[in-house]
Amino acid sequence: MTYNLPVSAEELSDIARYLGCEVYGLGAQEAAILGIKEVCRLLLAVGVPASLTEQGVKAEDIPEMAINALKDTCAATNPRQGTLAEVEQIFNNAL
Repeated sequence: MTYNLPVSAEELSDIARYLGCEVYGLGAQEAAILGIKEVCRLLLAVGVPASLTEQGVKAEDIPEMAINALKDTCAATNPRQGTLAEVEQIFNNAL
């Protein structure tokens, strides 16, 4: 969601509103950030691991994961098309 923020602030701000975040008077970018934070809070609340490390992923796994992520059908419909380096960075940030 954070990666898509530059091109999807409006849609992400909708998520914030739908989740009950107080967005009155905020711009789309600010509201979107609240929405992202709320989604992260909810994921933690239901027990989704907070990092890839918690799921057993190692740094050496990331290059292959990034290649596979770019091959995934979902990558074609993502609002922002990532490069291999960007996808690797997303995974590194999630370690």
